[in-house]
Amino acid sequence: MYKRTRPNKVQYSLLRSNITPFSSRFVTSNSAERYEKLAPREFVIQQRLDVNDENLFDVKRVVVRSGLIYTLIDSDLFHPNVVKEFIANLGAAEDRGNGVAVFLRGSMVDFSPSQINALYLVSGFEEDHDYLAADIDRVCSFLMDNRVQCWEAMSSKYLTPTNQVLYKLVCSNWIPTTNYMSMNQERLKFLYMIHHHRSFDFGQMVYDQIIIFAANINTDRSRRIIFPTLIQQVIDYQRTVLSFEDVEEYTGYLKLVVKDKKAGRGRGTDSRSVDLLADIE
Repeated sequence: MYKRTRPNKVQYSLLRSNITPFSSRFVTSNSAERYEKLAPREFVIQQRLDVNDENLFDVKRVVVRSGLIYTLIDSDLFHPNVVKEFIANLGAAEDRGNGVAVFLRGSMVDFSPSQINALYLVSGFEEDHDYLAADIDRVCSFLMDNRVQCWEAMSSKYLTPTNQVLYKLVCSNWIPTTNYMSMNQERLKFLYMIHHHRSFDFGQMVYDQIIIFAANINTDRSRRIIFPTLIQQVIDYQRTVLSFEDVEEYTGYLKLVVKDKKAGRGRGTDSRSVDLLADIE
């Protein structure tokens, strides 16, 4: 387990919002309204990988070579209210560098692709590989060990045991959804890419998902909140969050991902193309 080190120097002018905050928790009245819509929602809980489990060494090997291992070995808890306030205020974020600054309980928090990459020790790439350009039939054939040759015949029951675990991790930690039994082309292509060590900007991919999620919270009020642990870690990396309540409990201890003994031969659901926003139930 690696130890995060907070930045040594703080420019205090960057901690202040450019506008007078609506309250100590929300930068605008609209942010407060957004929070009310987020308040009842649940989260897509991220998972972690036991790197000492010999049964998962095949999974560990792929993840280590892809450079994403640190996204799976942390087990930090997150504070539900803090994460929801962050997303609520994200709608009124201030542009800063290649990212934004978000008001959170009295001061600003930086949020950017480069910061996410630095947090998880992921190398940044000037040329981001377009993994979506991969041929879906070739992707299916590779991930199913040639038992399926085309997308139309694709079913989750054909995933190899290794790829079954990896697909779960894609669905919880990298491109979140609660519906990991349904095969989705974008997630399958992402999994194919990490097998082949293609360069891509992980921080940008996650950043874009969170920005899009925050921009669409009025579309469907039942969608679960994505990347809660990651958001909390981005915040904790910069500063300690003030407590505004007598009891503010942390939650969301990351569950260990497990290998399904029936993977590759058990039941599965038919393949289908799913909207990445709509399938966060």
